[in-house]
Amino acid sequence: MKTADFQLGMRVRRRTDESSFVRDRRDHPKLKGRRAGIVVGMPERMGERHVAVAIQWEGSTRVDHVLIHRLEALPKREQPVALGGTWQAEPGTLFSRAKAIPSA
Repeated sequence: MKTADFQLGMRVRRRTDESSFVRDRRDHPKLKGRRAGIVVGMPERMGERHVAVAIQWEGSTRVDHVLIHRLEALPKREQPVALGGTWQAEPGTLFSRAKAIPSA
């Protein structure tokens, strides 16, 4: 993905083909696969060549800065309603109170 492709509120997950030293614990029995997250910040430059974006993982209050080349967007149907998808957060969760801001 490119920097211009990211929008606040977009749902993403780590790429499956990444050759990263950071494991996303996909084998952990409680996580059941790669965890999805929501973009909560605009892309930021990290050094000369890297760009990272703030991601809040679903089911957690944790926010990580992840390099954009390690992320992939979920399909359009799994994006929030404000971004043209059909996904709605379950009531009472942290994401049910968040409002996506569509890009101009």
